[in-house]
Amino acid sequence: MEHFSEINQLKYLRRMKEVLHDNGKIYISVPIEIGFPSLIKNFRRRFANYEGNEKIYTIENILNSYLCRYSENFKTIRTGDGYL
Repeated sequence: MEHFSEINQLKYLRRMKEVLHDNGKIYISVPIEIGFPSLIKNFRRRFANYEGNEKIYTIENILNSYLCRYSENFKTIRTGDGYL
């Protein structure tokens, strides 16, 4: 789910609810990258040669991830309805 925009996350959750039995349950597990492992992964991503990485993996965003802080800047990164 973490790879979809908020719009698509809600769309897919609503669809799951529609097809789920009344007493059914949905379990969703997504990785949360915080703390020391986030430093390694995000610095590696920052220096990978993918277009746009320098805008997403800023020092500010990497430190916010490390410190478990949400940044309003993340909302500007995750725009649109496509797969992220």
